[in-house]
Amino acid sequence: MVPATFPENPELSLWCKTQRRQHSLLRKRRRSTMTKERIDLLLKLGFDFDLPAQTLKTSTWDKRLEELIAFKAENGNYDIPQNYSEVPGLFNWLKFQKQEYRRFLRGEKSSMTKERLQSLEAIDFDFFAPEQRPNLLSAMKKDKRLARKT
Repeated sequence: MVPATFPENPELSLWCKTQRRQHSLLRKRRRSTMTKERIDLLLKLGFDFDLPAQTLKTSTWDKRLEELIAFKAENGNYDIPQNYSEVPGLFNWLKFQKQEYRRFLRGEKSSMTKERLQSLEAIDFDFFAPEQRPNLLSAMKKDKRLARKT
């Protein structure tokens, strides 16, 4: 399965997305470049046309979590350098998770789910740098909405 975002091969990811989209259009009897022959060939290869977008996003998220765990196993921490080239995009993914966590705490729309939060907590991930923690605690004391969520 090729995830929705696949940094190792973005062209393949885009191609798979296009195949799924064209197949969907064909099923809706709309204009499509998808042919019966192409469907048959892709099915023989095990291509899954009906993979929901959320599954693709979840599998990408899970893959990144595994990369984060591997990074800690190798380095003893989660301090990923911004220019970390061994796993391109991991720094940005982690930065995004921290942003989404803060949105989640504030009760704003966020891609951070309880399941994702539990997964990150299970690996003892710390969402805040040490110098940020006192600010968070004081903010939580001032805002009772935040205090209830933690």
